Amino acid sequence: MKQLFLTTILSSFIFFLNAQSIISGVFQASEAEMVYEHGLKWTAFQHKNDSLNQNGYRLYDLETYKGSGDRTFWGIWIKSDLPAVVESVYGWASFVEKKRAMTSDSFLLTKVTAYAVSDKEQYYIGVWVKEDTPHKIWKLDSREGLAQKTEEMARQDFFIRNVEVFSSPNKTLIFLALFHKGKVTTPRNYVYTSDDLKVFKTSVLQRQKSGFRLVDFENFEEKGTRWYLGVFEKGDYETVLLEGQETPDFNGKWEILEEQGLRLMDIELEE
Repeated sequence: MKQLFLTTILSSFIFFLNAQSIISGVFQASEAEMVYEHGLKWTAFQHKNDSLNQNGYRLYDLETYKGSGDRTFWGIWIKSDLPAVVESVYGWASFVEKKRAMTSDSFLLTKVTAYAVSDKEQYYIGVWVKEDTPHKIWKLDSREGLAQKTEEMARQDFFIRNVEVFSSPNKTLIFLALFHKGKVTTPRNYVYTSDDLKVFKTSVLQRQKSGFRLVDFENFEEKGTRWYLGVFEKGDYETVLLEGQETPDFNGKWEILEEQGLRLMDIELEE
């Protein structure tokens, strides 16, 4: 098993070597077995996901990137016995219907990513695992709305797990906020945004000292300004954020972090 894991990690570095993107990633201390793929068109990505599912891996994180070429998809899979489903749905209303159908079958939405093909046409991709946990997802139009919704949901014992930020061609921002139901004793999760990278990184360190760990990272442009967003949860494990790295630099630092027992768990691509 150890040999399989080492092969997986080494191959993941090869996959990323030829990717020309600005990459950010959140690393966590973990012994989990991971598989990484990048630059696949949707059909190829689906085939890869099906193959990995059959070998005991489920999709943990998903990102999409277009740049100046065709739209491609990047994935992080983790060794897991939980059945998982990945679906791409056209339009928000249809995605909400899909989410409700999956919930009725006791599936938990764990990740959502999205992209716009026009100002009125959007695709939503959800990752579900077989787990009967109450959850909600909200489509919001501002950072302020996200902060307000996070506060509102926390009062109902729903804690933020993941945020997806994407924009339409006319630069309208959309925030997708995923919340999972927690017990009353569950420590509250936080979402934090800043337009100053130095301030954001300082906040990450301060929150670590307070016992909170960065689990989801987003960066996006709003009216010509780059913003940084983080979701934090209670934890005592080691985490590292690599932000805004060109591919060769990201790979080199990734390899060092792997040797230290840190796994890439969340990836962010800058359009």
